[in-house]
Amino acid sequence: MDRTSAPPVRRNTYVSSSAAMNGGCPRGKRGRVRASPHATATAGLDFLSALPEGILHHIMSFLNACQVIQTCVLSWRWHDLWRSVPRINANYGELSMSPIAAFTPDNEAAFKRFVNRLLERRDPAAVIHTFNLRYTISNPNNRDNDSADANRWISHALQNQASFLKIIVDAHELHLDHTVFTSCYLGRITLKNVFLDQGFFEQLEIGCPLLQDLLLYDCIIGDDEISSETLNVLTMYGCQFPTLQESCISAPNLTSLIMHQPENFVPVLDDVASLFWKMLQLLLKTCTPTTT
Repeated sequence: MDRTSAPPVRRNTYVSSSAAMNGGCPRGKRGRVRASPHATATAGLDFLSALPEGILHHIMSFLNACQVIQTCVLSWRWHDLWRSVPRINANYGELSMSPIAAFTPDNEAAFKRFVNRLLERRDPAAVIHTFNLRYTISNPNNRDNDSADANRWISHALQNQASFLKIIVDAHELHLDHTVFTSCYLGRITLKNVFLDQGFFEQLEIGCPLLQDLLLYDCIIGDDEISSETLNVLTMYGCQFPTLQESCISAPNLTSLIMHQPENFVPVLDDVASLFWKMLQLLLKTCTPTTT
């Protein structure tokens, strides 16, 4: 044998997320799972798979949705773990190798199919603690259909006891259906580039009794009153308020309020007793002389 010849090339096996959702682990020609002698010899040294399910879920919660599904090929221990991960990080850019390609209709359609199948194939008894969605609406003529898909995913997450909801939208704004916001678990909402129609804040007050934090970025607000008995933190960056009349904020339990570059009218502070009390406490604390 010629010792100068090149070593054999190792071939890597890649399993797509769609194949993983179909239960597909790497298989041979006869349908059996391929396992190398090295993998067989070190099977007893898989310390990661020996961890409790809660810790594995915590580790997987830092991955995006595609990566989470692909963990099913690691071993039989991981085969169904993705179905019950309590945190979903769905980003439309996952299915494209470049940001520009992510805006094409084909990639948008692929992302919709991916999220639909992801939610359908999850364990129906598993709680979705956190739902993070990064979405794009590149065609304004198709905004209604695109918004309907996102609203259906949001509704699914809330029905599965989501406590944290984060929706980031690129290109054209998402028309949010506020009627889906009925949840006894939702405590924090972050929205960017979303149109909030009239009735949104009223629905939050009625349907989300535990909501405490609301963060809005570049959102269009249709209500002329932001009213909540439960909000503690309200943050608004670059939000657009109604042009025909002044808006007001009525949140007696509010302890933190940030409004950065609001468009049109600046909302009037109507009932923010806790906020003023916190400011007074801070003022008194700063002005009180220290004793030595």
